[in-house]
Amino acid sequence: MSPKKESRSKQWLRVRPVDASRKKREQAQQLMERAFDAADPRRQVALARQALETSPDCVDAYLLLGDAASNADEALPLFEQAVEAAERVLGPDTFRECAGHFWAFPDTRPYMQARLDLAQCLLELGRSEEAIVHYREMLDLNPNDNQGCRYRLASVLLLCNRIDELQSLLQKYPDDYTAEWYYTRALLAFQGEGDSEAARTLLREAHQVNRFVPTYLVGAKRLPAELPEYISPGQESEAISFVAEFLPHWRSTPGAIPWVRQTVGVGPALRAPESRPVAWNRAREVLQQLPLSAETEWEVDLVRLASPNAREDGGWTFLIVDATTTEQLLLETWPERPRDSELWRHLIDAMRSSRETEPHRPAVIRLTRKSLAKTWGPKLAQIGVRCELTDELAQIAAFIERFEAFVASKSQQATDQPVDDAELEQLPQAVGEVWRAAVRKLPTWMQVGSEMCRPTVFLVLDTTNDLLLATSLIEREPPDGWLWSGLSSAMSQPGAGNPRRPGVVQLSPDAPLSHLGPRLESIGVRCVVNEDSSQLDALIADLTERVVGPSRLKSLIRSLGMTPSQLGGFYAAAADFYRAAPWQHISGDSVIRVETNVYSSGPWYAVIMGQRGMELGVALYEDLALLREILGGRLSEKEHARRTAALSVTFGEVFDIAPEDADAIEEYDWPVATEEAYPSILRVNPGLALRTPLPWEVELLEACLRALPEFVHKGLQGSISETVATATRDITLQLSRLE
Repeated sequence: MSPKKESRSKQWLRVRPVDASRKKREQAQQLMERAFDAADPRRQVALARQALETSPDCVDAYLLLGDAASNADEALPLFEQAVEAAERVLGPDTFRECAGHFWAFPDTRPYMQARLDLAQCLLELGRSEEAIVHYREMLDLNPNDNQGCRYRLASVLLLCNRIDELQSLLQKYPDDYTAEWYYTRALLAFQGEGDSEAARTLLREAHQVNRFVPTYLVGAKRLPAELPEYISPGQESEAISFVAEFLPHWRSTPGAIPWVRQTVGVGPALRAPESRPVAWNRAREVLQQLPLSAETEWEVDLVRLASPNAREDGGWTFLIVDATTTEQLLLETWPERPRDSELWRHLIDAMRSSRETEPHRPAVIRLTRKSLAKTWGPKLAQIGVRCELTDELAQIAAFIERFEAFVASKSQQATDQPVDDAELEQLPQAVGEVWRAAVRKLPTWMQVGSEMCRPTVFLVLDTTNDLLLATSLIEREPPDGWLWSGLSSAMSQPGAGNPRRPGVVQLSPDAPLSHLGPRLESIGVRCVVNEDSSQLDALIADLTERVVGPSRLKSLIRSLGMTPSQLGGFYAAAADFYRAAPWQHISGDSVIRVETNVYSSGPWYAVIMGQRGMELGVALYEDLALLREILGGRLSEKEHARRTAALSVTFGEVFDIAPEDADAIEEYDWPVATEEAYPSILRVNPGLALRTPLPWEVELLEACLRALPEFVHKGLQGSISETVATATRDITLQLSRLE
């Protein structure tokens, strides 16, 4: 907590003197006005303590000290004393005479502020029922609700699943046209009826009240670190304020976030494990610490590619290619031309987060656009990277050629007419040729409208001559008969050679063999099953990289040393952790020390995330002093990036994890709590260098996911030793809450 810079009482009349201690209270209040004007927080605290020595009834002093407390446990008794002091000053007659219109008397406002702070502190400590009592009594004292208590009460009633009481509260203020009221009605309808017409109608009405809310709810835009000081109805400030309070309730309702996205048509933001962009004066120091690869040259360009749909204009694509290795480092697309500042952020991120190698700076960056070279050149020079303007970028030109050839082939295939089986039987047969045909989902996510999907590709490969004969891409689930249609097109109009029938067609075990087998046999082609997918996997990976670009999300299942059994244990632990929802029972500034003698490193300091709903999960930090600075808001973004080392698990939708991991979850039937609870792991090293977690780190996280909810459930008291069974072995953790 942090002290407020401005007096809570300046806007109100001075507390009315009711006894002989009036002069002492006035002297104490003068000290508090000096405290609120002081720039140094330590000076503010010292003056507040001096004010209490002068008068134990100085409400503002307790409130300032409560705001300055390092955690909610320390703040609670201070807020309780603030309420008691305000009650002493007002006296019982005031409560009898002013009940029902309390706020109309300025003398009562310090009491109302103190009680509001007390209720909020109780919420942070997980004492929801006590907070409800305070909010209800404040509304009884002041039904006009100048402080917005009804919105906090609505939130905590949702938290406690007291739906009937919440419905009554909503009906008590029928003329409330805020985002809180309209979106809460829509959420309650979805919880009770699912995707009904009535629920959709309420959501659309809420969208008319404030159109900015869905953008923050679905994660297309992140909440700012600081909430807005002033709220304007219907504006973005109201949306931020609402989502900051109510997001946990939407995220804990299975299906609610996808429902908003589908109903309102707001696209998600891929939460790739990448560092957040920072201003250049903050990013420069981080980049300078990355190794400089003296032999590496990058090609960078913004191009407009042809559209697979001939009726649409092609979008803009930003490409970064390592000309030394021909590796495609980045591919980002936009329907409209992006701003140069956005391209610059992606260039910085490409240095800070590499897929195959450690983050690094290239020696040279080559560009064809003069405007970019002019803007970027001086900045790149500051980090030792040479910027060169050139007429041609060979590797990017090669990519464009391959992409346009693919688009042309797809367009041609789209216009091909189906071929009759009798015509296929008349084609000459290359008896010695073996073809391989398959339909596969690409290992990447693609946004189509407001939804994320996995594009599906059809391939026919002449394995005898190592030729790709046919390929086609579809954004949705393929229609029935798509595989046969592609096979017949490959025979009648192959991508290489003359029309012909092969001697053998190999299919994957999951292909519709009962349908395709007899049909192929009827035209004289033998159909066999081939379980070896290595050749197809390599071809699909290459096709994905060339056409869609490199995956932003690092796969766990393909990590070195990772086994399906270990990942299965991790996913089971993550599902149980999510269902336990420990973030509902612990404050966000609580730190749990985690120790074990299984690993040579440690201890770790765990913070459970989810109180505000933006990120649900747990993070393990290695530096306690650094973590204290982060929680206290005393660390600049530059220092945060330079020093932080952490391991975290967060929960999101399926497109927040690597497609290969989503396939593995389906293949092995690993548990996932809800469709918004797919777990992803992120390892951050100092300098915002990111990497895939090691097997032992996954094991550690599994142990923590299993042990922490029980520790929280027991009230975080003392220190406990907890032995948990992970997928690999039993691990004993020593857990203790730090004050």
